[in-house]
Amino acid sequence: MDPLSHSVYNVRDKVEPPVESPVAGTPSATASFWTDTQRQLRRQTMLFVLTVVVSGFLIVFITTYYYLQISEARQNVRPVRQTLERASSPLRFEVDAQTMYLLEELPVPSGKEASEDLPLSVSAIRQATYYLVSAEKAAKQDRNEDALTSYQKVARIFPDILEVQGRIGLLSIRLKQYAVAAEAFEKASREGPMTSSMANNLGVAYLGMEDFEKAEAAFKTATRINPHYAMAYFNIATLYLRRGQPDKASQFFEEYMTLQPSDTMAGQTYALILIQLEQWDHAATLLRQIARVAPDVAPIHFRLAQALSHGPDREAAVEALKRAIVLVDPKQALSWMSRPEFNLLRNDPAFEEILLELGAQD
Repeated sequence: MDPLSHSVYNVRDKVEPPVESPVAGTPSATASFWTDTQRQLRRQTMLFVLTVVVSGFLIVFITTYYYLQISEARQNVRPVRQTLERASSPLRFEVDAQTMYLLEELPVPSGKEASEDLPLSVSAIRQATYYLVSAEKAAKQDRNEDALTSYQKVARIFPDILEVQGRIGLLSIRLKQYAVAAEAFEKASREGPMTSSMANNLGVAYLGMEDFEKAEAAFKTATRINPHYAMAYFNIATLYLRRGQPDKASQFFEEYMTLQPSDTMAGQTYALILIQLEQWDHAATLLRQIARVAPDVAPIHFRLAQALSHGPDREAAVEALKRAIVLVDPKQALSWMSRPEFNLLRNDPAFEEILLELGAQD
């Protein structure tokens, strides 16, 4: 029997060998592991790159944003800093922007000071501008002598310059240099049409020089130019008082009080003139008006009592007197009541009662 033809062998020949799974450590298992690892590495690399790109973009955006904010803030801080520096400067004064610019840019003029009318040149303009700005600065700081000196230098450089003479005149009046003021206002009046304020200021200068005729003419010129120019009426009244003419002063004080009824100081002066002129009713009416505006001024009530004592209403005079004495101490009240102006009330029982009360307090 052929051993190869046995069924056992035949069966064995038909059976296929089993397929074995990869075992760790074999070449096929190692290839599969590295494939998965590479996939994970690629994913992590892409995620890292994306993170870096996004972070870089955010950093650039934030840096640019804050740079722009800081630049804008610096631009806003600069003018504020300049303003604060000017506010803290002891040389600060109020002038227009152009004048401030000239003051900062122009140097002190050098060389011999000009003493006559210079031609229209850069040098002359620079000198005049410097002195003009210096004058404005000094005037703002109430350095009247320095301001006057600077304005006079401007006028020497350019005698025909407008408005400077008027300022010289005002400063001269403040310094009581009335002759200088009068000359300056006369020059200013030739620069153009006479105004009420110019005529009034010229009159004040003449009044300071005690040239009463010229002062009167100047003040009346002011009232002709502007009939509602109150200051000129007050100055005319003052002029007549200085000349010992209270009756004429009274007329112009009345004009002034019509235009300026709230001026209590001028009203008191007018009331005293009326009392001096023994115009009792008019004085009482005026003093009542002033007392309503200034109820706590004792002399007004004392003068009102004096004026009322010359009329039929003695009771009102006593009431005005009572109002006056509560505004002063007892010694002052007794001093007022001892004046001869109250002789008409001295025998009144109410007056005697007030004296007793004041004496008890004393």
